[in-house]
Amino acid sequence: MKEEIHKIFYSDSNTGRIIKDFAQLEWLLDLVLTRYFTAQERFYEFGELFIARLSIVQKIDILRKMKFHKQMISQKNLVLSLEKLRKFRNILAHSSSLTDNQLKNILSDNELLILLKNFPDNYQKEIKANKNRLNCLLHSYISRGKKKKK
Repeated sequence: MKEEIHKIFYSDSNTGRIIKDFAQLEWLLDLVLTRYFTAQERFYEFGELFIARLSIVQKIDILRKMKFHKQMISQKNLVLSLEKLRKFRNILAHSSSLTDNQLKNILSDNELLILLKNFPDNYQKEIKANKNRLNCLLHSYISRGKKKKK
């Protein structure tokens, strides 16, 4: 597994793909948060003046605390997955090489190992699932600000 991890981390194409994929997920999350909290006429301003100033950790924390109707059961999975992908992206983005300690931490982190096993298949499944979850929230009944009729 160590050799596979080194191949993933030392490949510029893998690193670029992972950073770009996470940037796309963060952009979708920005849209979800903006749509959830604003009216259409203030959509752009809210995103630019407020959401853009939040860290990804803060954005994920807000998502964790948001209230959706029962059909949004994937919210918890989305939060957990985004946290896992953020950790993965951060290791790649902030390290020019893997130290023995970082490698040890990766090998002891079951969540990261799931992403790394059978790379890129498991990783791509995770990215696709999160894009689908975020798009579902973005286009959901509740995120458009409509109240469910009783």
